[in-house]
Amino acid sequence: MSVRRNLRLAAKSDHTWLDQPAATSSPIPDHVLLCCFGPELAGSRHHKQLSTALQQAGYRGALAQHLIRVSRLLIRDAGRRYRLKRCDEPAS
Repeated sequence: MSVRRNLRLAAKSDHTWLDQPAATSSPIPDHVLLCCFGPELAGSRHHKQLSTALQQAGYRGALAQHLIRVSRLLIRDAGRRYRLKRCDEPAS
């Protein structure tokens, strides 16, 4: 079955699929890290600021540190500072 046909069938249906919760596009820790940057998305944040934001969201200790290290949204700069990865940057 093609994607187009699936879309046509969905459009003809009773739209009950609209009431279903949408799957999240990125994990919650990434949302917390993104919110830590606020309106200044081009700026950088110190490791401690990111760690504090995650801890306030319930990610404690080593888990917060791990999430900062493995997040695909963050790029590490000099001096334990992090910035958000731009959309046009290649995957590392």
